[in-house]
Amino acid sequence: TTWEEGGVGRAAKGDKEVKCMSDLQHQECRYRRRAPVVVLLAAVSRVITQYLAFFFDGVVDDYDVSSSLQRRVNLTSLLQGLRQHGEEPYTHTVADSLWRWDALHFESIALYGRYAEKSFAFFPGQIRIIQAANWFAGNNPEKGRALVVNVQFILFCLSSLLFYRIATRLAPPSPRSVVSLTACVLYCFQPASIFLSSAYSETPYAFFSLAGTTLCLDGYWLLSIPLFFIAATFRSNGLLLAAIPVLSCHLLTSKHLLRPSFRAVLVAAISTAIAFPLCFHSWNGYDDYCSESARDRVHSLMKTTASNNTTMRSWCDSSIPSIYSHVQSEYWGVGWFKYYELKQLPNFLLASPTYALSTATLITFLPVMSRTLSLPRDMTVSDAVMTSSLLYGALLMITILTSAHVQIITRSLSSFPPIFIMAAELLSRQGSLWRPIIATYFVTFFLLGPLMFSNFYPWT
Repeated sequence: TTWEEGGVGRAAKGDKEVKCMSDLQHQECRYRRRAPVVVLLAAVSRVITQYLAFFFDGVVDDYDVSSSLQRRVNLTSLLQGLRQHGEEPYTHTVADSLWRWDALHFESIALYGRYAEKSFAFFPGQIRIIQAANWFAGNNPEKGRALVVNVQFILFCLSSLLFYRIATRLAPPSPRSVVSLTACVLYCFQPASIFLSSAYSETPYAFFSLAGTTLCLDGYWLLSIPLFFIAATFRSNGLLLAAIPVLSCHLLTSKHLLRPSFRAVLVAAISTAIAFPLCFHSWNGYDDYCSESARDRVHSLMKTTASNNTTMRSWCDSSIPSIYSHVQSEYWGVGWFKYYELKQLPNFLLASPTYALSTATLITFLPVMSRTLSLPRDMTVSDAVMTSSLLYGALLMITILTSAHVQIITRSLSSFPPIFIMAAELLSRQGSLWRPIIATYFVTFFLLGPLMFSNFYPWT
């Protein structure tokens, strides 16, 4: 009868829900049981990375001498003050070996403010961490650097726990436990490992973005918005993180048949919140260089220096005056296909393994995306988060490939779970040609990173 058929249907649906709950409980138990192992793996990977950088810094000469000089000059005034007060003389530490490239800019801005237009290439999140560390260290630069490195260490260990929790939910059903743990090992010993130990913004960005993704997986996608907001204060590509809560929100509200107008309001509110750090950063730049008070300062300066050139910066009059876009184009040569030159071929080769692996990831999980988007009422929360994460990864890949330094893709995807899940799945295939290729790639880049980075050689 119809009633009996309906009863059987409800029973089947109930069995499916019970099985789903049982799977989630099993995943939670496995996560708690292996959490100490994950933290230990993360800590060991950071110690190895840090001391490899310290060792290579001591035995290999710096390639970019001007950067080394800049590092010494930045500390000169503070060190002289310490020596006058009887402090111990400056000695080279592990933290100093991790203070390279962007870290020097972050530190300079933290100590002396935004000294020039190009300083707006660096977002305020990491600057605030360095400022706080220096305050707690009593404005001692050596102790401040050590404290920042310790903060990065702790944040990475916490991010590894979040990563493993996500991997246990997103990994293929069989063998899920092996793939998720292997993915976590690959995350800890990844090609961009050196950037996750240094005073770069990658580690806090990874922690807050993974924390937001975890909340989305647990169904608290509204609570994830503040975490994605904080992540966006560390890196410009944090704007793309909006894809995760926005698409998850859209798919889940579609599943529950919420009104389209309500969904549109939610999507607009989430997008605005996560875009706010970038907009506010751009506004600060506009206020410093393009506002009426800035124009008055320029005119006054020109009169003082007896110059007739009172022209403001050209980007101030753009339809969308973004100091970040201007600085990236003016000082770093970033722009639409600007990087496509023969001399940049080595950088394309350096980035090619990550692009190959990320492309394979998108292709492999395409059926999940297709099923989720076409049948939203039959999807799970994991399907929604996986789909939105893949969209984020695809947008990031396209943006970097067309409008940035292509080699930064390695560290830009350093907290992108699907790529590590894909690599772990390939490693789990017995007799596969991919196993030695993936293993060689991860080990080689993990070891080369500290060597290249600590000695100012060009790296990812």
